[in-house]
Amino acid sequence: MNPPPTAPVCTVGICDPITVKCASEQAGDDPVREYNIEVKSAKTNKWIPYRSCGLENAETLSCEISHKWLSGEAHYVEGQTVMFRVAAYNKYGWGATSKLLTTKFLSKPTTASAINTSADRRSISWNHCGAGDCTYSVTVLAPLPVRQVATNIKELSYTLPSHFANDVY
Repeated sequence: MNPPPTAPVCTVGICDPITVKCASEQAGDDPVREYNIEVKSAKTNKWIPYRSCGLENAETLSCEISHKWLSGEAHYVEGQTVMFRVAAYNKYGWGATSKLLTTKFLSKPTTASAINTSADRRSISWNHCGAGDCTYSVTVLAPLPVRQVATNIKELSYTLPSHFANDVY
């Protein structure tokens, strides 16, 4: 009898949605058919299944888990550590679960934490996130019309040219 798949090797992001990526090596002659993601409930400390994910290919999983689901179903709040585990399945059964995966439940800031100005520039910075999977946008709210100045910023700060000196972000 052939064995089930190996325990998945996974990575987990931090932003909303939290992205869980896993790979499991095929054991025997049957590829991975399914992955099972479980999240530990912050309220009951029991594992809750999260199955709303698909395979990228026979050995790879990429799954996005929204903060809305984590706060509603698993009862997480800002700043808590979220715990995950993943198992892979083939025709021989479920394999061992992955190592415990953890990330922080942090929301993206909706406003800047600091704005520094000088005669030739305006610097905006954020105090949340900063993980490799986070991106930010800078939007001018006034004067109208509302418009995006920059998108897909990966750093925790952004410097605007001086012609934006009197705008509201």
